[in-house]
Amino acid sequence: MATETYVCLDFGNTDLKVACFEKGQLLETKRFQNLDELIGSVPADFPVAVSSVREKSIEERLSFNFKKLVFIHSNLKLPFVNDYATPATLGIDRLCNAAALSKKEGRSAKLSVDIGTCIKFDFLCGDNHYLGGSISPGLKMRFLALHQQTANLPLIEPNQHPKLIGQTTAESIQSGVQNGMMAEIFGMIAKYEEQFPDLSVYFTGGDLQNFDFPQKNNIFVDENLTIKGISEIYQLNASNH
Repeated sequence: MATETYVCLDFGNTDLKVACFEKGQLLETKRFQNLDELIGSVPADFPVAVSSVREKSIEERLSFNFKKLVFIHSNLKLPFVNDYATPATLGIDRLCNAAALSKKEGRSAKLSVDIGTCIKFDFLCGDNHYLGGSISPGLKMRFLALHQQTANLPLIEPNQHPKLIGQTTAESIQSGVQNGMMAEIFGMIAKYEEQFPDLSVYFTGGDLQNFDFPQKNNIFVDENLTIKGISEIYQLNASNH
């Protein structure tokens, strides 16, 4: 079990996120757009755990700068039983979300909904077995596809409060993309709840701010879910590195 201060890095498709932990407790988080600035913000002698879905060259840079480095992967010890049929292909971010779910209170089934570059659902049943989930295009990907795959539709930005009935082309796209995503997400959750009535749902991801989620007893928001999962996996494996 790790007891010292350590740093977790979450390198998603969009953001570079850094979190400092002490004895498993999250102290602070920061976001960076520039890798050099991120590396300069972390002492070289700190233990560092990394979840990355980016190119291998980033791993090489980190290995050069940090001596106590753990890269999260599916062959490490995990705080759950991984029943995914192809564990070697499971995204590291999804693996970390499942690890964070495994530490949430209660023995009920748990579902993470990660809204970022893609929408990722990841399901952990009540006996702590990870079964899998789903992946679909995220917000920016949908806006971009409409623009690139048509001759005349513009590329627009999301509106936090999209109209149901768009009265311009931009409003119509926002309505279709954003209201459609909400309908997709809650339609999927409803299907899970049919099979698992005691389900707890945890929302996370960089595009959370573009949506207003209704308050329900079984729905929670945890902006740091992925990075907490990195910490959980790191603590299980720190003594081996």
